[in-house]
Amino acid sequence: MTSAARPYGGMPSETRRLQRRARLLDAVFEVVGVSGFGALTVASVCAAAGVGKRYFYESFASLDELVAGALQQIFEQVGLAIEESGLQPDDPAERLLELAARSALEVLDDPRVARFYLESTGSPAGMVVRETAVGVLTEQLLVRLVGTGPPRPTARLLGHLLVAGTNHVVALWLRGESGVGREDLITMLVGIGVDAAERMRLEA
Repeated sequence: MTSAARPYGGMPSETRRLQRRARLLDAVFEVVGVSGFGALTVASVCAAAGVGKRYFYESFASLDELVAGALQQIFEQVGLAIEESGLQPDDPAERLLELAARSALEVLDDPRVARFYLESTGSPAGMVVRETAVGVLTEQLLVRLVGTGPPRPTARLLGHLLVAGTNHVVALWLRGESGVGREDLITMLVGIGVDAAERMRLEA
């Protein structure tokens, strides 16, 4: 066994590395939640995580990569809820769309995460993650709303419009600019989603 793989305190080195990585990701939300996105530096994140700078670079090549990882984690939680739902194309669209909407809002119930989500919009790394996540979530919805066969381009565009539009509206709601409450927001998103799903099925 090499020194890199030798357990320390009964814990394998890879397990320790993954724990440090998780602490760094959570520290992003902590720093932004307290001081805003502009306060993010390698030093501030390491201090909040209780991790030395040398350990930062074992998991992330740069601060941008860390920001991208934290934002991707948010979208992955929503995607995981959809993936684990078990819903199929012949299930009512309302069930899947309500699950997706509620999952997204539940992830953002943490005020630290919500602030990071809103303030990371100007980050180039964050923009790339958002565009990729919209594509991934669109494909997940298409599979469950339309089926596994390749959808027509118009159906895919409708899916992108639904996901990207929801992303924008949720941001307005988080900033207090929507003028509606949580349940009204979910009802609205589900209603629009059902209409879009019917059109997607016609276009598929």
